[in-house]
Amino acid sequence: MKRILSLVALAGGITLYAANFLTADIDRDGKEERLEWRPFSSEDVGTFHRLYLYDDDGTLLWKGPATRNEKNTWFVAELDYGISLPELFGDIDGDGKAELLIPSPQSDVSPTWYHRSRWTGTSFEAIPTAVMEYRETPERADLKWTQRFHESESCWVLGFDRERHGLLTAQIAGYCVRPDLLYFGKAIVRFAPGGGEVVGWIESFAPAGTAETPLPRQEADSYVARLSRRDHVNSRGIPLRNVRAVLRQDRANYYRFGGDREDRSDPFFRSLKARERMERMRIRPVGISFGGMERAILYGTPLVEIRASGDTLLIHILEY
Repeated sequence: MKRILSLVALAGGITLYAANFLTADIDRDGKEERLEWRPFSSEDVGTFHRLYLYDDDGTLLWKGPATRNEKNTWFVAELDYGISLPELFGDIDGDGKAELLIPSPQSDVSPTWYHRSRWTGTSFEAIPTAVMEYRETPERADLKWTQRFHESESCWVLGFDRERHGLLTAQIAGYCVRPDLLYFGKAIVRFAPGGGEVVGWIESFAPAGTAETPLPRQEADSYVARLSRRDHVNSRGIPLRNVRAVLRQDRANYYRFGGDREDRSDPFFRSLKARERMERMRIRPVGISFGGMERAILYGTPLVEIRASGDTLLIHILEY
């Protein structure tokens, strides 16, 4: 898929993902270096990329490994179950050194683990993979990188978004206010060594919505769901490009955020492990061609009935 070029420059020379490259002045000479990622392998599961860093005059400064290993710091890929593309590049925390943040791939709603590295002047050195945790007190709201993370009682940054008056915004979610209720918001953040702080809110930190109207009738081995726009993107806002990923995200949104008004519960996909099974199940449309079913789900927001039968998902489009 061709990407539209639209780079956003931030304070400190940071740039957000927008095409197949990012730019930042990492040697402080007033000219921007360019970090690119190019595909080196396309397989059934998706496309794998390799990183290249160029000086402002086009000289190759560094290239990352051609890796398919998700644990590698410089793993870059667009996969059926999630996207792992560079998100931030530049002197993020103001310590005078450029950093690179690459989220681990995910299509489910879960904490975002970032692969991190720092430019040494000749190459990138790895920093331990971590979650950026959100911590709130009456006086302030802090962000801190951590490798010790307990999802059931914490809040975290799902992903970083756009520039706002020289600052970044971050999508924050989690259970740090009440362990039985998911909160969600969009914050203006300022980085510092080791983390940062929230300096304002674009969307207030509040409980995620829940369905309030009677739900459609369903059979015991099926469920009904509205595949809304938010089911078509992963937790970082990256579009999902196949039917299984959309169905899985719908279930994740239902059990984590409350889902859409017409969504119903199911006996199959309540846990993350159970939802991973969706990626291995066959898809069979009912009363419609496969192409028609695929177009309806990927390019629309249909109401569907999903019936699980062995290793097959039977999909009936109830309403377009």
